[in-house]
Amino acid sequence: MKTTLTIVTVLLALLAQSPAANAQVEQDENDPSRFRQFKNELSFGIVGAGDIRQQIWAVPGFNYKYYLKNGAIRVLAGGSYNESSSGGGQGFSQYDTEYGVIVRAGYQYHVPLGRFMPILGCDASFGAYGYEYNYQQNLDKSESTTFGVNPNLGIQFFISPKISLLLDTRIDFSYRQNEYTSEYLDWQTNQPIKTVTRSAGINTRVAPFSTFLVAFHF
Repeated sequence: MKTTLTIVTVLLALLAQSPAANAQVEQDENDPSRFRQFKNELSFGIVGAGDIRQQIWAVPGFNYKYYLKNGAIRVLAGGSYNESSSGGGQGFSQYDTEYGVIVRAGYQYHVPLGRFMPILGCDASFGAYGYEYNYQQNLDKSESTTFGVNPNLGIQFFISPKISLLLDTRIDFSYRQNEYTSEYLDWQTNQPIKTVTRSAGINTRVAPFSTFLVAFHF
């Protein structure tokens, strides 16, 4: 019995040292896609929403990807809502609100290179943004909607097959509709005056900061 165990041990040792086994280990270590193992990705972080605000604006967001052979289908959503109010003597009051939401969906082509994975993609997007400023009896209000196409370029770094970091940039081609309302009291007649201005147009802008996300793969 001891002789049999000794022979089996020697055979396993020789097999582990064989060129075929070493080649398999080396192949696994050099496989450029060894970190890209899972089909699903859920990520959280900061999303650039300047296309809806027409200014640099970062909001919290999340991203879901379903990986295919050479790329992934993704849906990204982010937004923010802020409200504040204050008051004082002599009828002073102020009430402010601001909100925004952005949704993007598209396809991203990727090239696994070990821990690094360059990404090239394009999204279709929809967004809405608005603010309302009330000061005493004066009102400024703006509401807008945006539809667009967003080519994007990024890099993903894998800490492990289950955790990665993503940083990317994009170009926005968007159609934007806006309605601006202003109300105030005429100082001569003490009557309220209201004006409404509507505008629409196509905007193009570069967003150097598009997203920074921490991704979990499963």
